[in-house]
Amino acid sequence: MFACAYIKRDVIDDIGALTEEYHTYFEDTDFCLRAAERGWATVCCGSVTLIHNQHGSTSGNATAPDALFQKSRNTFRKRWQRTLEHQYRSRVLVQSIMNAPTGYAAASRGIIRELESQKVRVSYSYLYGAGTPLPVQEPEDAGDHLLNVCRERGRSDDHDVAITFGQADAFFRNRGRRYRIGYTMLEVNGFPPEWVRQANRMDEVWTPTEFNRQGLIDSGVRKPVHVIPLGVDPQHFHPAVRRVPNPRGDFVFLSNFEWGERKYPELLLKVFNQTFRSSDSVILVCKTINRNPSIRVREQIAALDLQPFGGRIAFLHNRDFPHYQLGTLYRSADCFISAGRGEGWDLPLMEAMACGLPTIATDWGGHTGFATDDISYPLRIRGTVPAISMCPYYDGFEWAEPDAGHLAQLMRHVVENRPEAEVLGVRAAAAVAQRWTWRHTADAIAARLANVQVPV
Repeated sequence: MFACAYIKRDVIDDIGALTEEYHTYFEDTDFCLRAAERGWATVCCGSVTLIHNQHGSTSGNATAPDALFQKSRNTFRKRWQRTLEHQYRSRVLVQSIMNAPTGYAAASRGIIRELESQKVRVSYSYLYGAGTPLPVQEPEDAGDHLLNVCRERGRSDDHDVAITFGQADAFFRNRGRRYRIGYTMLEVNGFPPEWVRQANRMDEVWTPTEFNRQGLIDSGVRKPVHVIPLGVDPQHFHPAVRRVPNPRGDFVFLSNFEWGERKYPELLLKVFNQTFRSSDSVILVCKTINRNPSIRVREQIAALDLQPFGGRIAFLHNRDFPHYQLGTLYRSADCFISAGRGEGWDLPLMEAMACGLPTIATDWGGHTGFATDDISYPLRIRGTVPAISMCPYYDGFEWAEPDAGHLAQLMRHVVENRPEAEVLGVRAAAAVAQRWTWRHTADAIAARLANVQVPV
């Protein structure tokens, strides 16, 4: 908006001043679009805050602002609707979840934003609700104007191509009229029969990793399975994010996970507590979430009988941070640990790598597609074991048993070889920026959609 703007004289000489076709509203957007057509860039300075006396010229008349807005909106539509709509190279409905503290939600928000920037017109519809594995509704307001616009588009039933991004037992909700794509993942070495049955009703299936692609095929999925990797937002996760050093100068290990059997918190807490002493300048910070009232986290920690003279552990439990602020949490640590039994992708691990942290990660599961030994410290496993969990999707499958002794060795190694670990973190950040951002995901999706042969 032009409440405060600097305009080069060369721009005005090239395209003229603001058009007088608008009484108020939209004339600034119109000007920026005209400038863009001539090759000029518009730059927003996000470090400046302005206090603007809005509606100062229409104060005292409650209906005037909206009337003027709608009038100028119609003018803008006549001038720009055809041009803007013709910029889209394809259209797609994305059915997923985006207003929840989950990996699917964070991913869908990133994917939708980037697809729009790649000129793919996205409509969004909530995948779950009554009659699905997740019967609750999600809030209408995404807290993001673009995402809300995509949601409004999704209220229409007229979508030729649809992507359901979520659990495969919700693929039946796919609303694609001519082409249906299922996009899913799981943390064990196979997929439940119902997931496979519904996947085989799609035209094709996507998954983020080769680990899951093979799991889908081995489990009986006969439709084409394509690997579409996920990513991170490089604007919020990068090595230059502000760091808040530990006030005592401690070396900080960080882990970020939902409390449960798959993440195997008992292993991490016990090994750390036994590997270090309370007098060591080392601390483990665990950002944990538990939404299941039947799980009593405090009691489970007490049952581990952690020793008071052992390594010190701090918890950030059920503390919700805005996702874009997590970069500062990662940057304020010295090493990130993901010592769980299996991952479909592991977004927190990749975010930590993008921020330049050295990372220790179980050498089994989907994340092995990016947490390789040249940019991470793989944690050996002793083999695979039955996936015993409250989650019914894991029944009959296996996951990893991380090696406790090797975890202790790796933690000691990182603390005692900090320059080496820091170099590994620098390499990791560069690799993520070059290969695994939402831009790369959107490019892969757009390329795949361009190759889709939609039946007439």
